[in-house]
Amino acid sequence: MPYSGMPLHRLLMLLSGLILSICCLASTVEIPRLQTQVMDLSGTLSEPEQNELNAKLRALEQSKGSQFAVLIIPSTGEESIEQYSIRVVEAWQLGRKGIDDGVLLLIAKDDRTVRIEVGTVA
Repeated sequence: MPYSGMPLHRLLMLLSGLILSICCLASTVEIPRLQTQVMDLSGTLSEPEQNELNAKLRALEQSKGSQFAVLIIPSTGEESIEQYSIRVVEAWQLGRKGIDDGVLLLIAKDDRTVRIEVGTVA
């Protein structure tokens, strides 16, 4: 009985595209869930340093309303720091709606890159 399905070269192209898509997804660095204003996933800051910064950023938010977050990660992976920081502010929804006064300081320690991203809440 002859095979009457998809031609082999089309099947191989489809499988190649699927594998490439999976590889691209695997290289994306996950965005952590926002728990505190200062999140150090690289182990750079000591606990007292984190606590002091958290207290100062909470005081800023209480007095002015602005939300400021610091995220320190080892690397953004294959993504540029710009792309990653935009994903973070979108996920974290920093700032107040209509005022858009959120700020993210992102440090990718092993990449030796730093970015300040403004948060705009839709």
